[in-house]
Amino acid sequence: MDNAKSAASSEAERTAHEYLRVSVDGSGIEESQSEQHEDNEWVRRDEGWRRGRTYKDTGSASRYERKTRDDFGKLINDLRSGVIKSGEVLQLWESSRGSREQAEWATFLNLLRDNNVLLHVTSHRRLYDLHNPRDRRTLDEDGVDSAYESAKTSMRITRLCVPPRLPNPKPPVEMVSVFDPSASRR
Repeated sequence: MDNAKSAASSEAERTAHEYLRVSVDGSGIEESQSEQHEDNEWVRRDEGWRRGRTYKDTGSASRYERKTRDDFGKLINDLRSGVIKSGEVLQLWESSRGSREQAEWATFLNLLRDNNVLLHVTSHRRLYDLHNPRDRRTLDEDGVDSAYESAKTSMRITRLCVPPRLPNPKPPVEMVSVFDPSASRR
């Protein structure tokens, strides 16, 4: 019974950090980030976790993005340097907020596992332990799904930018039309 009390009290004393990301928010208000934060805050209060650091980025997490995500880089550095400690929690509103690039997602999950940091995905209403193979498999699958959705979106956008094919395109420069009067019929 003492172990159960100890585990419960240890869990309640956890610190929960959060990473908030919105791809594009045309309003300039970044409302999605505030909504993500509110949902994460609700979970923190419900679980009795202390509030830790908040990392925020605006921009895509896909391979098609050219802008760097500064706070994601800080988050990675804080995981590597031990600023985020063993037994603490990192909250994402949904797994695709972390990364839509499979290799980056796998590296991120490895860092969480290697540093014994738990991952809470608010939209899943679930706390993941990366040492649990079933939890890891679920998050790996989320990474594949996120990369796939990103690629599909890119294809749709790219397709819209390609001009339609002309029914009778001009022949290449090397080809020249020649009129043969003996072949014409009257």
